[in-house]
Amino acid sequence: MDPEMQTAIRSFQRSVYDKSFTTISEQQARTAAHKPAPPDAWVAEATFTVPSHGSSIADVVYAAIEALGEGNEELGPPASLCDIKGEWIAPRRKADATLADASPEDVVKKIAAHSPDKPTIFYIHGGAFYMGSPASVRPAPIALAQFASGRCFSLQYRLAPQNQFPAAILDVFLAYLSLLYPPPGAAHDAVPAANIVLSGESSGGNLALALMQVIGYLHRVQGGKCPVIRHDGRDVEVPYPAGCAVLGLLGDNTHCLPSYTANAKLDVLADPQPLLRESFPPCPAWPTNPPRGDIYCHTSAMRHPLVSPVAAKTWEGSPPMWFACGQEQMVDDSSFIAQEAARQGVSVQWTEYAGMPHLFAFRFPMFPQSMHVFKSWADFIRVCVARQKTENRAIKVRLDLDEEELQVDQILSVTRDEMELRMRQKQSQRKIYTGKMSVQSNI
Repeated sequence: MDPEMQTAIRSFQRSVYDKSFTTISEQQARTAAHKPAPPDAWVAEATFTVPSHGSSIADVVYAAIEALGEGNEELGPPASLCDIKGEWIAPRRKADATLADASPEDVVKKIAAHSPDKPTIFYIHGGAFYMGSPASVRPAPIALAQFASGRCFSLQYRLAPQNQFPAAILDVFLAYLSLLYPPPGAAHDAVPAANIVLSGESSGGNLALALMQVIGYLHRVQGGKCPVIRHDGRDVEVPYPAGCAVLGLLGDNTHCLPSYTANAKLDVLADPQPLLRESFPPCPAWPTNPPRGDIYCHTSAMRHPLVSPVAAKTWEGSPPMWFACGQEQMVDDSSFIAQEAARQGVSVQWTEYAGMPHLFAFRFPMFPQSMHVFKSWADFIRVCVARQKTENRAIKVRLDLDEEELQVDQILSVTRDEMELRMRQKQSQRKIYTGKMSVQSNI
């Protein structure tokens, strides 16, 4: 590896470790900070309201939790729908300078005019479920929208630990239906599902796959046809999107697969997580009351497919899927899901970048691998929306960007039985975080 690249990665590893030992509240505030729109992009804030005539979204999600789980998952107080926010994003051209002071509605219309029949990327940010915002990851949606010649809606979902599983999934589901069926007052026109590609990084990719599982559940219980649910006083169809593309997937909330240990020296994640250590500073948000062993869910739910998509039994019927990752601790998460989906007839593309840590394309935009992965990501999005056939493909990209072909259904040697045993073992070892000192919790 180039010495400058190695130095940059090592420096970043140290900074991540230091920031990991600030309170959850501080991390949330830092990653939620407002950022002005860059000069090369349109950014318009949007709010999707709870349907005034009700929706069965929550009923569907809780039915999926029951159907896909083992029945012993402990959940918190039932989550309900709430208004959600996000931002529309698209590349900005020099000729658009006259709209510098335009209203958000005018900006959304301008964005739509640039890409009426082109990809709409439904982007879900990462942040380990408890931090992050559309503003914190904005360069990624901008790059994808530019390379895919489309636009992006980037969602701000409810964060843990204040809002535990499945609140974020309800937000993602409501946002998806709001794209398909705009609520009153929305600035955008209805977006066909065939023009939408789900995307996200890390835990955002997890939530994208959770939505795919919920839609798949609906397809199965309604006999394989396009399912229908009650939403805002009418029956609406819930089709699959055109595709799903995720980077650096957090697909196993127990961190049980071999790469989590094998690639530890190359990556930035710690085991155990800093927020579960006795030395981690408490705050009103964490530990929770009552305390939990996982910031996103109760420990009994960690193996549920909507929490850890590696546990999903089937991906049959899903649209094309794209996975990319570094030589990172969570590479086995995407590897396992990719090969399972490919074996079940889903079109899958999977790529691993040698020597690269988790979310390298976000941390090191100057690396050639970063440009490579964003272009690959955007190419996949364009192909899905153009309804072109996608070929199964698995490759490892070397440091010199040469590619090594693999069999997509034989990426990982871990069997499902072995994976499930590993998950149970890790789950049983998870300790409850109570904080190193007494602290008032607001949850």
